Amino acid sequence: MTGFPMFGLVLAVGVFALSSGSAILGLDKWSGCGIIESGSNVPTMFKVYAPGQWEPMLTDVTDNIHLPDSVVANLKTAVSSNLNGCSAHSANYFLGKIALIARGGCFFSTKGLMAQQAGAVAMIAYNNEDLNEIGLLGVGGQRQNPGIPGYLIQQSEGLALKSRLDSGETLHVSCSWKPIKVWYGLPADSPEANDSLVIYNYGDQAMNWTMETKRWHMLADTFYAWNLTAAPSSAFAEGGSPLGSAQALSGWTTFNGSADLDDVATLQQLPFPFPHYLKYYSQVWVSSDGLLDFDSSFVQGALTSLSSSDGQNALIAPLWDNLTCNGCRINAAWSENATGVSIMAIRFQGMSFASSASAEPLTFEAWLYEDGRVSVVVESFPSSEASRSSIKCGLEPASGKSMTVRPALSVGSSLPWGSSPFAVSFTPWFMPRKNGNATVPAGGNVTLEGAFEMAAGLQGYLHFYTSENPASWYDRTPVRISQRIFRYFW
Repeated sequence: MTGFPMFGLVLAVGVFALSSGSAILGLDKWSGCGIIESGSNVPTMFKVYAPGQWEPMLTDVTDNIHLPDSVVANLKTAVSSNLNGCSAHSANYFLGKIALIARGGCFFSTKGLMAQQAGAVAMIAYNNEDLNEIGLLGVGGQRQNPGIPGYLIQQSEGLALKSRLDSGETLHVSCSWKPIKVWYGLPADSPEANDSLVIYNYGDQAMNWTMETKRWHMLADTFYAWNLTAAPSSAFAEGGSPLGSAQALSGWTTFNGSADLDDVATLQQLPFPFPHYLKYYSQVWVSSDGLLDFDSSFVQGALTSLSSSDGQNALIAPLWDNLTCNGCRINAAWSENATGVSIMAIRFQGMSFASSASAEPLTFEAWLYEDGRVSVVVESFPSSEASRSSIKCGLEPASGKSMTVRPALSVGSSLPWGSSPFAVSFTPWFMPRKNGNATVPAGGNVTLEGAFEMAAGLQGYLHFYTSENPASWYDRTPVRISQRIFRYFW
């Protein structure tokens, strides 16, 4: 699997502190605003906010590609009789300033237009509650898109800013609507290039971060796309030993072929942190039923052992059914492909369906890639079970909280089980290649490398969270992704 456009992310992330102290997040490309306090030259980002739906129109149409995409200016609140900014402001009232507006009374796009007509360079609306359930500020009515960026921040921060302004304090605010640009079909001599993302840790403690993706407006975005492919060569020899430069993984004595296997599972360490829906795992439960489960609470057994029945179980189902065997073998190896991406291959050899009398072998492999890709390679399958409807094949996320991910275990009904060998690939539209979960030292930086699959809807966001295991998806720092396809015009 090659050909994915790459970008380099230089990270010094201050998302959550690993010990006491503080961590201050900074990015060179992001969608949002932050205040530059006295004595500092970097912004402290507002913690909860949403960018405007119209933001791509400011950077991604032909006439705007090279226009400014960030601003630092003084903040100014609207007059008390027009706090929500739904009516026209006095001429030049916000000239050269960032407008602070209350939520309510009209569309967000109307607020942006009213502020723009009064000379504002950006608009910040503060919410009427602290729980910000909005992901994007919509464009409504018959009005045009605003020509300035707009953002929604939480109520408490907005009211605190207004109070400081009302007391006569001057507040300097930095706003950015700069995307990560990822190009497709770009000529070698083009002056354009794929962007990098610099994320700074201005704090005094080491930090880590967690992230997810969001494509607007796709409520059923599975994050992974699947595709039926020809079966590649096995990573193992007939006896189960790894081929070529692949290294065998130890600790698989439960599956050494000396006993019957029925609803047996063992917790295995992964040779690299694996990003399942962008959440990293260092170990996985491997079940003889053809299931890989990243949930640490998983126990031996089949469906009844899963932590929930709602399709949110952090699992991969290469070929999940009630499987058993006598003298079968399940083992694993890992290697690197030609692009330097590590791969772990788990081989299920000589399995059978518990309810089947067929003596034909069932052998398959699950390949886990360091960048989150998954491949299922079906080497042999009993022809008498080709129409079997109980097989589950696909992936589930740990949580559906973000609306970004949905379970995808229904692939099995679309696969040609009677036509083995074949393979099915699962490709996420964003693939972190290196350092996606690296710890960042205080004042330091790390480099995250990532790649994008082509069919990603052209617009999306990376959300960086301010806690390792957020209880909700609302506390986020968005970084917009702009996918661009090069075309000649004449």
